[in-house]
Amino acid sequence: MKHIKPKIKIKITYEVIYTPELTTKIFNLMSKIDLGIIGGEMPITERLSWNTTTKVDAVYRSRMRRAIRNALKASGITQIHKIKKVN
Repeated sequence: MKHIKPKIKIKITYEVIYTPELTTKIFNLMSKIDLGIIGGEMPITERLSWNTTTKVDAVYRSRMRRAIRNALKASGITQIHKIKKVN
């Protein structure tokens, strides 16, 4: 009987920092009202993680970074500060 070796599972974690669109609109409105505010940021940090059996290399990391960026843009988030792979 042949013994099948289980596939290695690798945990991938990305730290994503962005400012929601509503926050940007609020700061723009506050700057127009003349409250002495010229702009602002309220970044939100999220950690996205998943397990994969796929080979993780530079191509995989760049595709995942692009997929995360596209998903954030599709949900209306335009100010993306950082997408970083966490060890």
